[in-house]
Amino acid sequence: MSQVSLIVKLVAAEGKRDDLAKAFSAAYEHVEKEAGTRYYILHEDMADANALWIYEMYESAEAQVAHGSADWFKPFQKGLAPFIGGPAEFHGIKPISGKGL
Repeated sequence: MSQVSLIVKLVAAEGKRDDLAKAFSAAYEHVEKEAGTRYYILHEDMADANALWIYEMYESAEAQVAHGSADWFKPFQKGLAPFIGGPAEFHGIKPISGKGL
């Protein structure tokens, strides 16, 4: 299995989580067009009012690289900047088995 995944924690500036989530939604129209992007899901943290989590799954490492280097990605990141309150945490993971694979 060559699929790869990321779990990313985004920390919003105090009281800006909803704004960050709304700004993040600008990515969806783009990832819908990425053949190698299987999942790109935003989650609210149930215990931290300033945290969002992103679950990403790609068909391959190459698809993940293509996503991060797409023309739309840097302007998208800049659009998030006003709502970010701390550094993002990136956790690279690789699926082994389970429902949906």
